[in-house]
Amino acid sequence: MSIPMAPGIDPAPPVPIGGHDKDDFIQVWRGIAVSLVVYYHLTDRVPYTALGASAPPSLPFYSGKLGVLVFFIISGFLIAASIKGCPSLASFYAKRVSRIWPLFVLAALVTFTFLQFVPPPAVAYGPKPFFTERRGLLDLIGTIFFLEDLGFEWVDGAYWSILVELKFYLWIGVLAWASPLGFGRVFALFAFVLAFAEMAFHLIGTPVALAAAQLLNGVFVAQYLPFFAIGVLLYTGGSRDLLTVNIVMAIAQSGLKIASNPNFDLMATIYFAMAFSALLAVDGLALRSWIFRKLGDYSYSWYLFHQIIGLSAIRYTAPMLGIDAAVAVALAFTLSLAVAASKIAEWRFRRIVYRWLMRLFTLLRLDRLALTPGRSPGTIPRTA
Repeated sequence: MSIPMAPGIDPAPPVPIGGHDKDDFIQVWRGIAVSLVVYYHLTDRVPYTALGASAPPSLPFYSGKLGVLVFFIISGFLIAASIKGCPSLASFYAKRVSRIWPLFVLAALVTFTFLQFVPPPAVAYGPKPFFTERRGLLDLIGTIFFLEDLGFEWVDGAYWSILVELKFYLWIGVLAWASPLGFGRVFALFAFVLAFAEMAFHLIGTPVALAAAQLLNGVFVAQYLPFFAIGVLLYTGGSRDLLTVNIVMAIAQSGLKIASNPNFDLMATIYFAMAFSALLAVDGLALRSWIFRKLGDYSYSWYLFHQIIGLSAIRYTAPMLGIDAAVAVALAFTLSLAVAASKIAEWRFRRIVYRWLMRLFTLLRLDRLALTPGRSPGTIPRTA
């Protein structure tokens, strides 16, 4: 099943697949993406010796960032749809932040409390250091308000991608306000130009060029923009040429992410891919993708809770059970925690947070910046 492009520039949303089928397709891919990220963090993020194991996992995975990149493509598709339904910039920003924030705050609080009683594995030296400094109350506050750029440490390092998402929301919102009829094409061009410049600066390699690349990534998340652009264009249609160049740029960035892992092993990756594809086939053919759809339903929550708590669980169970059984225990435990947390906070407080944010953004006059031509920007959508 695929999501075809619609002809023209930013037409009405394509509807070649039914609503439920489309939702299921996206949820399955969310499940695939979060599985890759979680499994990578639990099998290759830190050396097995730091987890108290006598041998490495039998089937590690070395390219977890690919899962995050898949999330960014999905996000681009869904956010383009969200913009179409928002009358103003205030509504769009309030809708997106209220979707992320309640569960994020709960995850930060739970993880911070966990760290006060259970120290995670720490790796101070080598190419992949992990949790080299304790997290204090200021880091918790900095995490809750996404202040990593100001020098605060994340309570859990996996949270970096949430800030990338927020910066994407910022820029696509601005571009959708500036060009509401053609925001898909405008954003895709914006993404390619900045990503190309960022990679060129890295290849030049001089101190000034590297500083410029760092600025592009810090302000615009340039290296990740092509992934969002792919999703945006799959929803809006627009230029096939822009889709092509963003796909090429995304492939190049993916190659850099894979090559940056000093542990990368091609044959082990092939073995993992075969095993993972067999699992997908069994789930798809026998269970109609029920497993990965359910993982997709709780993907955001599992992403937030898995790393620190999961690695700590492995550290305390691997000496008794062996690394493979310990990884299985960590997968089951963190998924169970994620399901419970999702039911507590993921949707329950969204409307309340949305209303608070709308008041704030209205004070900032963002409610006057229309995203939908011919529609009053002051109109608040019926659903947040």
